Amino acid sequence: MHISRLEQYTITAMVLGFSALALAPDVMAAGVGNGSFTDACKKVTSFFANFETILRVASVSIVTIAVVFAGYQVAFAHRRLSDVAPVLIGGLLIGGAATIAGWFVGDWQAADHAGVANAC
Repeated sequence: MHISRLEQYTITAMVLGFSALALAPDVMAAGVGNGSFTDACKKVTSFFANFETILRVASVSIVTIAVVFAGYQVAFAHRRLSDVAPVLIGGLLIGGAATIAGWFVGDWQAADHAGVANAC
């Protein structure tokens, strides 16, 4: 089987790329003494905390709008509850996004090389 020069270059580039990715944690861990990992961990944690706060504010608004819309439809447009159930269910699912995100990012901690959890 004959391999073209382009295929050889592609395979070489892929091997070098994967090797670089395999060594990336060691290279990044070299800056731990400077506090760079700790700073990055704090930035990521604060980003997700801010994102969770935004989701909570949006969820309250969305659930409120869904309930008001459904209440208006039932009270004044003489709709049945089964007619507005999709709106209520969708509003509750979208509104629950903040709580679901809190389950995932609630107790994040960084781990050192030994696998011991460290707070950022």
